[in-house]
Amino acid sequence: MMDNKFKIFEIGFNKCATRAVYVLVRSSGIPSRHWLNGELALDLESAIQTDSVPFEKYDGIRFFSDIVYSDMQRVFEGYKHYKFLFDKFPDAKFIYNLRPKNAWLKSRAKHGNGYELNVYRNHLGLNTDEE
Repeated sequence: MMDNKFKIFEIGFNKCATRAVYVLVRSSGIPSRHWLNGELALDLESAIQTDSVPFEKYDGIRFFSDIVYSDMQRVFEGYKHYKFLFDKFPDAKFIYNLRPKNAWLKSRAKHGNGYELNVYRNHLGLNTDEE
């Protein structure tokens, strides 16, 4: 029988209603965390580097969303590490969240008054917004 305390991870790009899914899950009574200013992503990144179990300090939390960290020096996108999460939490459930490409690009470009666009342009080595 499966433990009813399995973890749930929302995976996919942010700016695809990740906060709305988080609010829905949290309002359903499932203990949840969303983004936390990149803290969730940094916790996962550290666990990957040490091959340890992520999110141990979030005892009792079952749902995690928007696991991403970005600044002008680096970007860590936790959703890309779903296999690691599955290895550490084999009973986990994953919600793959997506959005139409053009709507996502417009939203992403406006996020943080263009800050995220600049971060990703720098991270990817691009010269213009159009690239």
